Amino acid sequence: MMARDEALKTCEVVLGHVKTAGAEDAVVTAQSAQETHARFADNHVTTSGRSENVSVTATVWVGQRRGAATGTDTSLAALKQLADEAVQIARVSPVHREYVPTLGALTYAAERSFSPATETVDLDARAKVLAAVLDACRREQVTGAGFHSATASATATATANGNRRYFRSSEGSLSVTARSADGTGSGYYSGDHFDLARLDVQKIAREAVRKAAESRNPRPIEPGVYPVILEPRLSPISSGSSPARSTRAPRMKAAVRSRRRTARHGSASVCSTSA
Repeated sequence: MMARDEALKTCEVVLGHVKTAGAEDAVVTAQSAQETHARFADNHVTTSGRSENVSVTATVWVGQRRGAATGTDTSLAALKQLADEAVQIARVSPVHREYVPTLGALTYAAERSFSPATETVDLDARAKVLAAVLDACRREQVTGAGFHSATASATATATANGNRRYFRSSEGSLSVTARSADGTGSGYYSGDHFDLARLDVQKIAREAVRKAAESRNPRPIEPGVYPVILEPRLSPISSGSSPARSTRAPRMKAAVRSRRRTARHGSASVCSTSA
């Protein structure tokens, strides 16, 4: 992952080239990320891996004509070529009627969603986490599978009008699927935190195993209207997942509000749905 000085210097190099090539305004972004993971299945660790990537994007305006180019090579020759291509594209593009000048100098708050522990994963700690998850599965006689990952990224931006910014973010996550030995019960749970050391691994494993145990031997039910209580994490309103943008979101939101009101009055009735 690119450090602040390296990332901003990369942006400055490209910015200098686009100005020389004739750009009147520009914004350059340098992004880098690294990801490590471990996968487990059938109560055993199966694979692990690591990936790193870097990308640089130059967006320029020439006479309010916009051009953009992206590359993954940060050598000086490649950065110059990237800048030249962005300007060439702008010269043959139509006028960008929605052009707004790029940002000038601003002061940004310190980053609050980055942890060095997530950027540099302690492999011994990861091994202990996975051992704890698999031990929980074996203890309850269920088969566990899942994914443990840690991602860290850095983004630097520079504009022709003097804006400079560098920020980092990180995310650690664990997902566990547990299946009962007879195949009738299944449970899934996941969690994430920007600080991998603060990820509640015990809860994630415990909930996945509990769901697998409690869902054993399911019974068929006739179509009808049944009270349904959704976990907070399963509601698209609370999770921010894509279903929240669907046409069902307003009804879901109303159901969540109803749930909160009835909960204060001690009622178990929340909402109903048709099978």
